[in-house]
Amino acid sequence: ELPFKGGEPLDPDALLRGQSNVYGLGLFRSVTIRPLQPDPMQRAAKLDTRDIAVSVAEKPPGSIQWGAGYNTRDGVRTFGEISNNNLQGLGRRLSLRGEISLDSTSFNPNEYIGTIGFVEPRVADTKWRLRSDLIVQKSTRSVDQFSLERLAFVPAIDRELVPDLRAGLAFQAEQSRTFDVASDVLAFNPRDEGRLLTISLGPFLIFDGRDDAFIPRRGVYDSLRLRVAPSELGSEVPFVKLQVQHTHYVPVADDVIFVYSARGGWAL
Repeated sequence: ELPFKGGEPLDPDALLRGQSNVYGLGLFRSVTIRPLQPDPMQRAAKLDTRDIAVSVAEKPPGSIQWGAGYNTRDGVRTFGEISNNNLQGLGRRLSLRGEISLDSTSFNPNEYIGTIGFVEPRVADTKWRLRSDLIVQKSTRSVDQFSLERLAFVPAIDRELVPDLRAGLAFQAEQSRTFDVASDVLAFNPRDEGRLLTISLGPFLIFDGRDDAFIPRRGVYDSLRLRVAPSELGSEVPFVKLQVQHTHYVPVADDVIFVYSARGGWAL
């Protein structure tokens, strides 16, 4: 993350950029990068060189998050997540997240989502980052006009183009089972019920303007994703999908965060 190397001219702006880059990793509560005074031997030899000190104070790597909300479609929705954000001291992240939705009228559970996530911040010592998610989902008909069981594996690689803007490529393999379809829908198209395999590939752009990558309190998070699932990849139903998402974090109080999310998807 340091934009300078040994032997280069001392550049105060590069020191500030390096300090910002290291702090932006989200792993440290404080970062200081400064040139040290020459030692007596260097002064005696009249060597015009300076050593650079990088001092950091690490954040606790583990975190636990939970929350709840309500909307008229899904009813009450609650989630919990436990994660280690600095696995093996290498900036790797391993997380386990669970979500449950309760019907708005009966308050019976109608959707379960479990996600295991892993992030490798540097692939083979390059600027590319690897993210992978394993998702298990089960929802009943009270959420939609059908019930669904889904298992998906979503690996992706991305890298930073400019500060806060990343681009990458995502692969998604998904096995789903649709059942309990509304009778009028099933009469129109019997193929809407049963098992389905979809395999897709596509690019994406992400702008992350949040103040903290792991526990955001303010800022925005925007994404643009394109998924293409041709039959050549093995997808049983070819499709093209464009997805746009905007999330705006607004601090309400010291311990309460309001999140507004607008998300849309189009399928061709």
